[in-house]
Amino acid sequence: MVKIQSFCTFDLIYNLKSNYYEVAVVGENALEKVKQINSKYIPNKLIIGSTSENNLPLLKNRFIKDKTLIYVCVNKACKMPTESVEESVSLINY
Repeated sequence: MVKIQSFCTFDLIYNLKSNYYEVAVVGENALEKVKQINSKYIPNKLIIGSTSENNLPLLKNRFIKDKTLIYVCVNKACKMPTESVEESVSLINY
């Protein structure tokens, strides 16, 4: 018989040892790209999106008219933005 507690402990250890990613999606197609990213299992990520300029810290000054950009950040440092969902997912080491 497997104890549920052991799974919880393993998950907690994995979360503490792995990087935590913040993904910001900004632009007119942000909601669709957020859905595409969320369709993949990616642990330890926070994803946020906006279709317009926004003053939340992760989204501030990232909106560019007529583009939808995806920013992948870890430890408060963001990688170069991309418009491709596949490329942004590849930037996350999970």
